[in-house]
Amino acid sequence: MDYTATTMTPNRLYGLLKSLSEKELKLLLIIIRQTAGWIERKTGKRKERDYISHRFFMNATGLSSKSVSNGLGLLLQKNLISIETASGIEILTEVQRQSRCRKFYRCLLFEKEIPVKPTVDKQSILRATKLTPTKLKPLQFKKIKQGHRRLTDLERYQQIIGRSVK
Repeated sequence: MDYTATTMTPNRLYGLLKSLSEKELKLLLIIIRQTAGWIERKTGKRKERDYISHRFFMNATGLSSKSVSNGLGLLLQKNLISIETASGIEILTEVQRQSRCRKFYRCLLFEKEIPVKPTVDKQSILRATKLTPTKLKPLQFKKIKQGHRRLTDLERYQQIIGRSVK
């Protein structure tokens, strides 16, 4: 048997088979194949992360676009993969995943210890629309205004790029 034409899979994957749905398993196997299945020319080591397009996931797995998105979200929640931008900024939310930037996928099953991702609280999520009394009921608007202070431009910028706001 020619072992150069095979892709290694982490042993942890076999322990997770009961908890993974079919779409999650398909997507995870594609990520493993596209990363650990290739050797980088520069370093001579297996890839840790790779750019994989949404269309590639759809063609390789036979899943619909919505199933691919849902499956990737579930794998993120279960902390089995990480998604990053080209510059290494981690993508945590569905809104960030819908952006048009190139997304690089990494299988966290190869890590010695799977890092614990910080949970995203509802107050740290960026709002796309300005909340005004005309868009909300007066009581809702009052509650929201009490819980939020106005951010400076620097704080808003740090929130967008993912750094903690002091």
